[in-house]
Amino acid sequence: MFVNVSKEIYVLFLLFLLMWSCDSNSASDSLLMYCAAGMKPVIQEVNNNFYKETGIKIDVQYAGSGTLLSNVRISKQGDIYLSADDSYIKEAEQYDLIKEKKAIAHIKPVIVVQAGNPKSINSLEDLLREDVTFVLANPDAASIGRQTEIILNEYRDFRSFEQKAIAFMPTVNEVLNTVKLGTSDAGIVWDANAVQYDEVEMIRDPFLDQYEHTITIGVLKISSHSEDAMKFINYLSSEKQGGKVMSKVGYEIVQ
Repeated sequence: MFVNVSKEIYVLFLLFLLMWSCDSNSASDSLLMYCAAGMKPVIQEVNNNFYKETGIKIDVQYAGSGTLLSNVRISKQGDIYLSADDSYIKEAEQYDLIKEKKAIAHIKPVIVVQAGNPKSINSLEDLLREDVTFVLANPDAASIGRQTEIILNEYRDFRSFEQKAIAFMPTVNEVLNTVKLGTSDAGIVWDANAVQYDEVEMIRDPFLDQYEHTITIGVLKISSHSEDAMKFINYLSSEKQGGKVMSKVGYEIVQ
């Protein structure tokens, strides 16, 4: 039996990690980046390359986009914020947190199932079958969770899916891992994250396919290293540098 992860406990735990990270950040004069969990494979590689070429160190915290935005607002620490869709950057702008921003990749929501699709799940409607179990991302914590709630409300009624879901996970990666391990039959994730898992299969539903979003990264106004932060953003968005890594992993980069 799954239990929904408490957002408050999750945020408090991440804030503890944040305070520890910020102490290290001050001592080493490194940058602090808040990054959507699904981008971890890209950012790890790009960050390593960036450090080798510039000597600029960036400490990264990975979590759901909503959880990270809450951390920024509460801690008032950090240099860079990367959200899995631009709605969170717009929200951050409403809180007057963003100095500069840049769109870096396009993503779409998809249904993800176990390899071979043993339950023959081909649409959103199939998720409501009695023989199908599925998980969703937490709308308060993860970008895909927020967008899933919006989409399913437009499709029919989020409540019907919410009541049938066996769990709400804090990140897109945890939705994928639940399906990968066979704990659930399906989930809804971003397409660029789904292609990184060989053990799962991606199902495109025409209704979901209408909802393209943009991964966006911004320099925080509270940053004391805004010039170096912008260097990293330009490096990440460069077609020959970060763009090359994103394309290799499966992201459709913004030209």
